[in-house]
Amino acid sequence: MNWTKRIVITLLLSIAITFGLSALPHLGQDGGRLFSSVFLPKAVALNDKNVVDVIGKMQLHLRVRKVDLNRSILSIDLSSNAAAAKDDVLRDFYEIPQYMFEQTTNINQVFVRVMDTGADSSRKSGAVLLAALDARRDNWMPGDKTAPASTYELAQFVESHYRVTYTSKWKDRFEGQDGYMR
Repeated sequence: MNWTKRIVITLLLSIAITFGLSALPHLGQDGGRLFSSVFLPKAVALNDKNVVDVIGKMQLHLRVRKVDLNRSILSIDLSSNAAAAKDDVLRDFYEIPQYMFEQTTNINQVFVRVMDTGADSSRKSGAVLLAALDARRDNWMPGDKTAPASTYELAQFVESHYRVTYTSKWKDRFEGQDGYMR
């Protein structure tokens, strides 16, 4: 009788532990998702200490020339040389606000300027403004993760969601490329 009692107690204890462990993942459910994975990127508050790390994680097509963080406004100057294509500029115009608004909690506005570094070396800075972007979190579409495929679609998306200013230098350099005038 002693052995039977011990076996029954051990069996019941094993069953209770099994059910307890199988229910453990469901305890942390949040809106249909299981535990947040530690490998998923989390949104962070951008500050002077981590701005280089966050910008460094972006896959940009143009070189970063200057970054300025002022409270909830991030300004980025990009450097474009003669080899840079219109698609490269528009992709960065698309990707920078998407990444910043998705990966940060405190950035509400992103300014991006594209400077043509090979344009006019007689200027003091050696660069001429090609285009500028003013993106605001209010105009951002968080659910849309599919990037437009063509240069035309990129330009349409960027111009419809953000404020974009093109200079005459931009028009001289890129007019008519890919069948789109802007």
